[in-house]
Amino acid sequence: MQKSLTDILVRTVAAGDSKRLDISDSRCDGLALRVTPTGFKTWSFRFRDPKTGKDVRSTIGRYPDVSLSQARERAIELRREVAKGINPVERKRKERAESDSSTFAALAERYLSEHSSSPLMKCLFSWGDGPSACSR
Repeated sequence: MQKSLTDILVRTVAAGDSKRLDISDSRCDGLALRVTPTGFKTWSFRFRDPKTGKDVRSTIGRYPDVSLSQARERAIELRREVAKGINPVERKRKERAESDSSTFAALAERYLSEHSSSPLMKCLFSWGDGPSACSR
């Protein structure tokens, strides 16, 4: 279904009892709102992969966390990437794979650096130093 999405329509639209509803925005190519029977509303951008020609969906975010105007702006940005021959979904996957920030070692190091100044953490991580490390 294609409609000119408005704030009022987005706020009040509901899916049927057993099916999700996809509404394409006639004012912004590729932007779609998916509404589930449970009431969740999610923005997505649909495009054709520049290399494979397959239809692809990129999630923009949930409504109301992402407003209609924000979703349109993001869809325009994604459309520009596709016009340059870039698949935004593949780019994001590649960035995540190359990122070191989600490894266990990186998360553990960050946690320890942020929390190691507390007395409890000093006690826990100095257990080999004897009982005096945990005494007040």
